[in-house]
Amino acid sequence: MSPASGAVGPSATDGRIGIGIDVGGTKVLCAATTAAGDEIAVIRGSSPPIAAELPGVLGPLLDELLVALGEDRQRVRGLGISLPGLIDSSGVLHAAPNLGAPDTAIDLRSSLAVPLAALVGDGVDPSAVCFENDATAAAFAEAARGAGRGGDDVLVVSLGTGIGAGIVAGGRGLRGAHGYAGELGHMIIDPDGPECPCGRRGCFERYASGSGLAWLARRAGLLGDDGSPVRGEDVVRRARGGDAAALAVIEELAEYLALGLSNAVEILDPGLIVLGGGLMAAADVLLEPTREAFCRLCRPAQHRSPEDLVPAELGEEAAAVGAALLGLEAAGA
Repeated sequence: MSPASGAVGPSATDGRIGIGIDVGGTKVLCAATTAAGDEIAVIRGSSPPIAAELPGVLGPLLDELLVALGEDRQRVRGLGISLPGLIDSSGVLHAAPNLGAPDTAIDLRSSLAVPLAALVGDGVDPSAVCFENDATAAAFAEAARGAGRGGDDVLVVSLGTGIGAGIVAGGRGLRGAHGYAGELGHMIIDPDGPECPCGRRGCFERYASGSGLAWLARRAGLLGDDGSPVRGEDVVRRARGGDAAALAVIEELAEYLALGLSNAVEILDPGLIVLGGGLMAAADVLLEPTREAFCRLCRPAQHRSPEDLVPAELGEEAAAVGAALLGLEAAGA
């Protein structure tokens, strides 16, 4: 059984430590946590431009984290790695568009598990290294230790460069037959829409992610302060300052985000939706219009309220914490 298919959360015993490595489209984050989810150390680095370069990047970062742990490295018993892509139950990465690998099979167990476990030492068995989609890992962490704790039916949506999701149903993580459940970002909402890195058109994440925000702004004619293509953070800054054009783009983003979330509700009927990822740094201008549109689009309306959408609590470290917890569970720690 895949770790994420079990009940949410390992038992917090003996102070054993898990290491989680979260590989994103622009950064890598390594975190060491106890089984209780208590953070011990965090190391940040740049993400490689392509998935094939991961071994050369992750090794030095992991080594830096182990140095930071000092004597605590003797307590490391689990290792988990999360990535933005399709990872099957055997540890093969089949597609990672945001890492420059839209359709390439990479055996993560041989290319990463063996060398990284060797760095950790005898405390980690290479065969027990856990590989997980980043949104599923973040969902595991938020459901076990964050905003979704105590909920049996929770959808955790990660709004970053793209959009991923993790699903907890009946108190258990849901991965699907092939390990691909939760690829919410590649649900098509407009077949004539913009091209997605996955090769299709009109994917949800082209409209409602961090990169989608910048695309919507450019479509609306917004430019950066120097006349260059506008960035998402520029739109957020202007919206906070009351700029009408920027606020209109935020409203459009919220409408698309609510549309995708309401579609997910039709299938999953979660009791709670947790919104995380880098885009939620703009929650102060994005959350309320998203809640309004969400309640309007969902049916039956009486079963949904603004409180059904809540911000994540674990921030950018959620996927790394989840990978660490999953690594401990996979190792039986």
